[in-house]
Amino acid sequence: MGESLRLRSGRGPGEAPGRARGAAVLAALLLALPAGAEEFPHFDPDEVKLGQLLFYDPVLSGNREVACATCHHPRFGTSDGVSLGIGDGGAGLGPERRPDPENLPERRVPRNATALFNLGYPEFRVMFHDGRLEEDPAQPGGIRTPLGAEMVAGFDGVLAAQTMFPVLSQDEMSGHYGENEVSTAVRQGLLTGEDGAWARITARVAAIPDYRDRFAALQGDGPVGFTDIANALGAFIAAEWRADDSPYDLCGWLLHSKTFLR
Repeated sequence: MGESLRLRSGRGPGEAPGRARGAAVLAALLLALPAGAEEFPHFDPDEVKLGQLLFYDPVLSGNREVACATCHHPRFGTSDGVSLGIGDGGAGLGPERRPDPENLPERRVPRNATALFNLGYPEFRVMFHDGRLEEDPAQPGGIRTPLGAEMVAGFDGVLAAQTMFPVLSQDEMSGHYGENEVSTAVRQGLLTGEDGAWARITARVAAIPDYRDRFAALQGDGPVGFTDIANALGAFIAAEWRADDSPYDLCGWLLHSKTFLR
């Protein structure tokens, strides 16, 4: 009798209806939750701070006018509030951003700016709308990209590695051909190597005393590489927009701790 009652109502003869339903709901939520907060990577706070400074600094763009935050701003949910972004050649922020009549873009970015929440979680192994960057142990540096064997090694993961590509896009950050040394290198196909676009951006950053000192404090007095810049950006994105303390997440924690069901 007791077992059949439990099957029909979800509770035993002596159990309160609300308590049984609550336990069942929490159990279902737990099955849908990610593995747990302990799986999020942890970063050096100094590296996170360095990444924050770089994220909001337009020095990474060809014309020094567009920062990562231009299209991924916290005010707009780490995006830009428009369907198709305007990178280089735009003025304003968020939904108010418009083509700059003094420097019109060749075209709008042909996709929307994705949100950045929880991208540091290990579950995220593929980046970009078209999946062109993916974790793959068989590839150089453990990451598959359009560069193939030319892909630079030394990234902490796919989140760091994806920062290499917006800076090369003329519509996003590099600018039009001939406007600056970065866009010229990109149009000539010079991406890697001492004369490549990434090296030219790195030289800009390393020439700023505060950045140079911060990198030296993290990794010693060796030269700064673009992978170091990318890793700092990835650390900031992962730490800043980690979101695992919502009521939904709290339900899972309570069920794990069993305090809610005592």
